[in-house]
Amino acid sequence: MGESVYHKFKIRVKLIRSKRNRFLLDEVLTMAENYQIIMQELVRRSNEETRRLKTVEQRLDSLEDKVNIMAEGGMERAKKTNTKITEIEVKVDNLINQVANLESNVDKITRQLAKFAQKRDLKEIENMINLLTPIVPEQKQPDIRAVRVS
Repeated sequence: MGESVYHKFKIRVKLIRSKRNRFLLDEVLTMAENYQIIMQELVRRSNEETRRLKTVEQRLDSLEDKVNIMAEGGMERAKKTNTKITEIEVKVDNLINQVANLESNVDKITRQLAKFAQKRDLKEIENMINLLTPIVPEQKQPDIRAVRVS
């Protein structure tokens, strides 16, 4: 009987070990399944974040392109504006020179006008000529009024 008890005990230990191994194996399998689920979730989240990042990068690239286009357009407009301003400055300088020439000419004309006889001076001369010349009806006197008076 001693052997049979020992044999029964040995069988019982094997059963316990196999039950314990099954339990451990079940635990390991459960942990592996959980690990796989966790890894799948991490991969899914990573893919989602990668997709979002790509979307943000595309938007950023689009904005950079728009800013570059606007900057180039602004530079072209600035160049055109500078060219037009230069042209206007040249025209203003020409106008200033023309106005100065006109002022000079007006001054010259004003000085020359002072030298011309005025209307009252011509009347006096006409009166003196009338006094000095005898009145002759047949003879025409020169018309002093025909002379242009300024």
